[in-house]
Amino acid sequence: RRPWDLPRALRTAAFFDALPNPLGFLFKRGSAFGGSNAVAPGDVLWNQENPRRLDWGSLDDVVMGGASRSSFDGATWKGTIVTAGGGFAGVRTRSL
Repeated sequence: RRPWDLPRALRTAAFFDALPNPLGFLFKRGSAFGGSNAVAPGDVLWNQENPRRLDWGSLDDVVMGGASRSSFDGATWKGTIVTAGGGFAGVRTRSL
């Protein structure tokens, strides 16, 4: 098992807005449709056309010191789970 990867953990945290950004007010994210990003029961969140224009990314156990690694590129999510001491990988969107 590789040691914890601090730069990758920081990139992941920054992608998901988990780090303070003093310039955040300049780059506010809003709905791609100009309205609310509220999700209702039965709404489609993902398909290959990405109709809601959500920004997807992988979220691996690196955020907790693990060594699993995955990537999300277009319509493909792939990776390797390191189960020594646990391990997980997932995919999610940035904050709505």
